[in-house]
Amino acid sequence: MTSLRQRLAGILELPKDVVFDLPRVTIIGALQVTVENHKGILQYSPESVLIAMNRGRIHLKGNDLVIGVIHEEELTVTGEIESVSIDRID
Repeated sequence: MTSLRQRLAGILELPKDVVFDLPRVTIIGALQVTVENHKGILQYSPESVLIAMNRGRIHLKGNDLVIGVIHEEELTVTGEIESVSIDRID
């Protein structure tokens, strides 16, 4: 059964990231990851970045990772990105 929020988002053609308070992750090749609607950085090293989201976390792994831009709603990580994983907590 579809929730009221899902139906409303479909009818009004609203982005699901806005309706459900989800992060928007943009990956540019293996060079850059931008995360919008994040909840902060939990852990950082040149090989790993752990980013909090509303109901879970995003884990970036790679080499020479650098947090290039960080704002309240958006952050960018550059370097040699090897993997991006999302751990949901329901």
